[in-house]
Amino acid sequence: MNRVSAAESATVDAATQNFHDQLFTADLHADSLLWKRNLHQRGSYGHIDLPRMLDVRHGLQVFSTVTKTPRFLNFKRNDASSDNITLLAIAQRWPINTWTSLTQRALHQASRKADVAITAGLLAIEGLHALEADGYNFRRLYNAGYRMMGLTHFFEEMLSGALLTE
Repeated sequence: MNRVSAAESATVDAATQNFHDQLFTADLHADSLLWKRNLHQRGSYGHIDLPRMLDVRHGLQVFSTVTKTPRFLNFKRNDASSDNITLLAIAQRWPINTWTSLTQRALHQASRKADVAITAGLLAIEGLHALEADGYNFRRLYNAGYRMMGLTHFFEEMLSGALLTE
């Protein structure tokens, strides 16, 4: 999935190259911290890594963290008791406390960002379920570097709900 294929380089004139060199590019979503990959090494698959970011003079990367996803994704409603990330956390040998805590999963992924020196990066959480209904966790996640949180991600939350009707 998400294989990188080699493509022939396009020839561009000097004006186009000059314009490109002045651009500030931003990618507002990458799940790179979810996977057990060294982001300092060029990847042949998956979301962004530092060598590919440098190749295109990438200016800002939002590292989105995922703490829970449903099995059998459904656009109308998802069963909040299902979770694909638990199996991923176990398979990738994440710390044991991440197997049952969404907050610990977010903190674990935040610790991976510390290993990535980039031009600019923003740490974000997909869905407030990582707070685990505990206001203290908001401070813990902020202290870990999170600066953006989406209200929902696949599941209804106590501060937001599904607007879809049958």
